[in-house]
Amino acid sequence: MSAGALLILIAALAMMDGRVRDRLTPEGVWNRVTNQRGQIAMTSATVYEVIAEHDKLAMFVVAASLLVGCMLRT
Repeated sequence: MSAGALLILIAALAMMDGRVRDRLTPEGVWNRVTNQRGQIAMTSATVYEVIAEHDKLAMFVVAASLLVGCMLRT
C-alpha cells in the first residue's frame, strides 16, 4: 500500500466521524490555536511573577540547567 493510498484511507475515515470532522475545520483549528495562545500567555505571566519573587533561585536553576546540559553533552 502506498503512502498516498494510506493517507486517503485515513482522511476518509476521519471525515466519517463527526467529532474529527469538526476538529479539522478551519474554525475548529483556529479555536484550538486561540485557546493555546491564551494558555501560553497565562503561563508566561505566572513564570514572570515567580522569577520576580525568587530571582536568586531562578538564576540558580538556570545555571544548574546549563551545567547539567553541558555534562550530558560530553
